[in-house]
Amino acid sequence: MSTRLSSPDLMLTLTERKIRLLAKRSWAGTVYPAVAPLFLLALYVFVFHSVFKEQIHDYPIYVFAGLLPWTFVAQTLGDAITTLTLDADLIRRTPFRYELLPIASVTAMSLYFLFDLACFVLILACLGRLAFLPLIAIVIPVVCLYLLVTTISMFLALIDIYNRDLRRFLANLLTVWFFLVPIVYTQAQNHRLSFLRYVDPVNIIITEFRNILYYRELPPNHTMFEGIIICTALMGIALLVYRRFDDRLPREV
Repeated sequence: MSTRLSSPDLMLTLTERKIRLLAKRSWAGTVYPAVAPLFLLALYVFVFHSVFKEQIHDYPIYVFAGLLPWTFVAQTLGDAITTLTLDADLIRRTPFRYELLPIASVTAMSLYFLFDLACFVLILACLGRLAFLPLIAIVIPVVCLYLLVTTISMFLALIDIYNRDLRRFLANLLTVWFFLVPIVYTQAQNHRLSFLRYVDPVNIIITEFRNILYYRELPPNHTMFEGIIICTALMGIALLVYRRFDDRLPREV
């Protein structure tokens, strides 16, 4: 079975459709993705700063600089894993680039992320905690984060067609991953996990966000450009994998 080339119009339509589904019969579905990081921020600041007395300067800013990209990762992966299986009828009826379904899901969630990021930057500017030159560089970790989350979402959605068990354990896996990344603590507090800052892409990207938004300094150039290259390459691999499944997905979804 041949498929048609994807188009910006189709991508826009699927993204709008995803946003409408989030908001359908639920005002919370519209606003929750944007306010979820604030709920988590209040929880973690209370637990780690007020109860466990975490001694980090401007701890709420430190936490939110890492929590903001992480929340995007967790929310988006949890939503994107079922994008193919939930649209099985659409896949069976209409030939199109099936990877656009998880990509549209990621794109819709990224709008909430960008809104929260813009608000956070505005607050930092009002507090006098913003450096203009490093802020320009934030485009690179934002693009890397989008490419990485899109790639993972595409693979998770594909796996979900053949095995529905992963969706049941994904939330637990994300919780473990959350505590392996230094979001509520510093990397120096756990030397045994320091190797993750070199091998875990989410760890690396969150470190770049924190360098720019909290420490107000530019991340190392080689880290940023290597991240762009690696995330782009992973996205390309995911697209090639979907090309291999073009003919099989309508039968197996």
